[in-house]
Amino acid sequence: MSTGINVFTTPITLQQQRNTTGFNAHSPFSWAPSVNVTRHRLISDLQAILSQSSVNVTEYVDTRAVYSSGVTTFAVSKFNLDLLHESVATMTRIQEMGLGQFGMPWNVHATLFTSSDTMNALLQKLKVDNAQKLSEEESDDEAVVWPFDNIVMLDRIDGAVLSVDSCCEKCCRKPDQGSRMDKWNLKCAAVRYSPYKLTMYLDSDVYVCDSDGVQEYFEKIKSNECGMYISSDGQNGGGHLEEDVVPKLFYERNTGVMMYNAEDEGVRKIMELYGKKYVEQVGKNPSIGHDQPAMREVLYGMEQRGELMGTKVCELPRNVHCRGVWPFKTKRSLESLECVFTHGDNRIRQRRKFKLPCRRDREREEYRALVGTEVKWE
Repeated sequence: MSTGINVFTTPITLQQQRNTTGFNAHSPFSWAPSVNVTRHRLISDLQAILSQSSVNVTEYVDTRAVYSSGVTTFAVSKFNLDLLHESVATMTRIQEMGLGQFGMPWNVHATLFTSSDTMNALLQKLKVDNAQKLSEEESDDEAVVWPFDNIVMLDRIDGAVLSVDSCCEKCCRKPDQGSRMDKWNLKCAAVRYSPYKLTMYLDSDVYVCDSDGVQEYFEKIKSNECGMYISSDGQNGGGHLEEDVVPKLFYERNTGVMMYNAEDEGVRKIMELYGKKYVEQVGKNPSIGHDQPAMREVLYGMEQRGELMGTKVCELPRNVHCRGVWPFKTKRSLESLECVFTHGDNRIRQRRKFKLPCRRDREREEYRALVGTEVKWE
């Protein structure tokens, strides 16, 4: 298993199992995903991506390669590559195990939504590593992991990312908040512009436990049993919304794991309003901390107004999409876990002080020892 490794500098001995073509016009990879690409080749292709001109959002939508199923994730950073490392580890895990009929090992369609700043930072890191190896008189053809077959730099798609027209006196105080480089704003665009009909969106710090669980939910979406799966967060920590807007007990939905039919009319409307609502809230409500209050208001509002157009938004159970410390409150809550996704635990995000059990981890003594103790999220 490759999770937790330094994905940009650790040699990999497995052989590449895929060589395919025909990806999104914004990404020239014809060899990816791969466990065996040379650093030199990755540098060359990243340079080609960064040399491309911007396109408008209509052009992107019209020309993007649409596959029947795939996985998307999102990572932007101006200062370090931690989130990108997490995204690579998350997607490497998925490529290793495959998703059955939705993609065999190292044959899963995977898109990284990011920014040109982040890709430039990665390119410079790869060049430094390459120069260091050359100075040590070692080959520059060391193999590295690259689990994506597509990159979309959202800041190169004009009109894809919205921005706040005006901010209240105490609003938009955080760096980039409400701008086109606001990370939550970029995330809203990443979710909306998936190139896959059946999409699994994952935050960078999500560990997928097994492929059977993913296939189960993809099958339900494929059969139109549900248009979208998303989890209740069980709380409203992302910002205060008045009761007459959304009732307190209609909790925020956790947007770190979402599975949906991107071609479903109701889902498309949800994703369009999700991005618009985020910038609206940021401009008017100083308590907004991230994107989840926007999804909360959109889902409640569309349901109440009868605007879902027959689309069924289904709950991904909290004991399947597992996140936070609530499982350690009681023995019963711990034993209730059937985690297909563990979100934010230390298999991906190493600074977490604990990990959550996957549903097939039947030996849970190390987890039981934490029940009733003061388990901290960070």
